[in-house]
Amino acid sequence: MDKVSYREIERVARIYKQHKDASAALDISLHQFARLCRYYGIETPYAR
Repeated sequence: MDKVSYREIERVARIYKQHKDASAALDISLHQFARLCRYYGIETPYAR
């Protein structure tokens, strides 16, 4: 698995309205996307 950068996660979290779409764009699992958002303190699509 390739590492996903903070900037990529932040950008995708802003663009997409659902975790499913955001995680698919990054090619990672839903759980991993949510976990990375919590780790970096990024507002998730559902939190908006």
